[in-house]
Amino acid sequence: MIKKILMAMLAAALFANVCKAQSNSSQSVTNWGESVNGVQLSISLSNNILAAGSSTTVHYRVKNSSTNTVGWGVVNATQGFAVFLTNSAGKIYRLTPAPDTNSEVISVNYALVRKVKAGGSCEGSVPIVVGKEIKPGNCQLEAIQYFFIGGKRPRHELVSNLLEVHIK
Repeated sequence: MIKKILMAMLAAALFANVCKAQSNSSQSVTNWGESVNGVQLSISLSNNILAAGSSTTVHYRVKNSSTNTVGWGVVNATQGFAVFLTNSAGKIYRLTPAPDTNSEVISVNYALVRKVKAGGSCEGSVPIVVGKEIKPGNCQLEAIQYFFIGGKRPRHELVSNLLEVHIK
């Protein structure tokens, strides 16, 4: 157990500063979700045609136009938020794994924090799995991220822009 805690603390130290700097990415993001206390979330895909039973990557960007540092807990190094797909009938599918609430070290896993300083941005990518049970057709993809201002409660919910996707 102590070894797991030490490994989690080391991981926390490595990932704590991941999003402090402004990104140099050439990808331009123009569609943003609604601003919450000056913070916005945008998602994009390299291809908006997805095959059922496949996996891909959702690219994200968090923009902090506020005067405060914001941050959020990270489940693991590759997942900082939840991605959902809604089909034309309104059925919702979660494409990122749900947190393991049965883990004996869950509180340590959530101790990893990504931060975005005032006026800064953070970007990255998250793997998703498009389940085989998802029927072909037009759908909408969105992400939800909870964040804290200056590490203090309450938490705030960011909702990304909607992406139109086609499942084949």
